[in-house]
Amino acid sequence: MKYAFLVLALLTLWTPRAWSEGPWHVNGHVFTNVNAMQKGREVTVSGRVSSGPMKNPLQIALYVSNDEGKTYRTSAVVRNFCGKGELFESKFTAWERARWWKVVAIESN
Repeated sequence: MKYAFLVLALLTLWTPRAWSEGPWHVNGHVFTNVNAMQKGREVTVSGRVSSGPMKNPLQIALYVSNDEGKTYRTSAVVRNFCGKGELFESKFTAWERARWWKVVAIESN
């Protein structure tokens, strides 16, 4: 039992790097920590954008897919983007509850 617990603990410490999603590189911008979560019928997509050319405003189109394969599009705007790591957030309504959401594509101007 102790051996099994030790193996499980070592695997937990070793594997998060393999399971984490890497950064998205779009038009010179780097999107990190992008995630989607649902509370009730409202789905919130958020993350951080950095690097790339300055934009006023930076317009972001986010494509999110649910566990049934249905894809939704939502947009976020970052005003006075200077490339130093800005947070963004966008919300939309989904009529059905999903077990999980996955960001499938990101576009920016």
